[in-house]
Amino acid sequence: MIEALRVARSTAVKARAQGLNALKAVVMTAPDQIRDRLRHLPTRARIDTAFGFRVGDVADPASAIRWSLRSMARRDAPLDDEVKKLEDRPDRLTSSLVPGLRSCLGSVRRWRPRSWSPPG
Repeated sequence: MIEALRVARSTAVKARAQGLNALKAVVMTAPDQIRDRLRHLPTRARIDTAFGFRVGDVADPASAIRWSLRSMARRDAPLDDEVKKLEDRPDRLTSSLVPGLRSCLGSVRRWRPRSWSPPG
């Protein structure tokens, strides 16, 4: 069970990283006006700014870039929430099922074995 949750969290983290890398790449190739506005912002501020872009029809390259950046920024919030939820579930699961293990090893977040099989 814990391994399945770890895999789900890992894939969510990877998807979020890919989205952030794509957003950064689009910023770097954007027209000067958009690039200069976003390039030096920290990641969270860049996402928040792109999230708030108001885009009508895609009539020119700049509006297409803004539309694409807004789309990528809006994808980040659900992935971020999913990662946070998946971080808590293994801890809650082990607390209720095997509290003795938790007292020996601590939080599941720090203890992530690659493979595990029950003794015996």
